Amino acid sequence: MDRLTVQQLMQFNADWLGTAVVIHVVMSLSLGLLYGLLLARLRPIPAPFVWGGVLMPLLWTAASYSLMGVVNPLLQDRVNWPWFVVSQFVFGIVAAIVIVRSEEILVPPAGRNT
Repeated sequence: MDRLTVQQLMQFNADWLGTAVVIHVVMSLSLGLLYGLLLARLRPIPAPFVWGGVLMPLLWTAASYSLMGVVNPLLQDRVNWPWFVVSQFVFGIVAAIVIVRSEEILVPPAGRNT
């Protein structure tokens, strides 16, 4: 990427788009799974909405900011951080709503039943 000209960077590249979409899907599914697992198991403080809407977005924003500084410091400067935090807040609230409205299914432990 460092050796590409401005003209090459301005051209559409389907491979880069595909890679970005795959990275986005994997990260979104991983974060959603993490939220789903944690929100269902954490003690209410007073409600899962606090975990999903406050704590998790703050942790994810801190992790993103830190990792962007390592991966690409220029990207860290170009992100609109207030909007990033708001989008994480909205995602956390939506995840909390889904978890709160979902039905708990008891799964017996694995192993022999004697």
